[in-house]
Amino acid sequence: MNDIKQHLIAGPPAINSDPDAAYTENQAATFLAVTVSTLRTWRARGIGPAYVKVSRTVRYRRRALVEFQEANTVTSIAEANAREEAGR
Repeated sequence: MNDIKQHLIAGPPAINSDPDAAYTENQAATFLAVTVSTLRTWRARGIGPAYVKVSRTVRYRRRALVEFQEANTVTSIAEANAREEAGR
């Protein structure tokens, strides 16, 4: 079973719940139920969650991941479509 499907069925793995905990790309991808490739694409386009980069190491603070989820939470298809149209 792939990681995303497992996440959706079982919920996220037990990872640090400290809001300032630094997550690896793999942990962040699991937390958001996306692929690492998606995170990298978002970083390149400047549209994903805020991240910390030291040298070649990328980390995501849990707080930034939660804020990203909240900022992208919609309550209807109409709201999602309106946000998509506004972003074009």
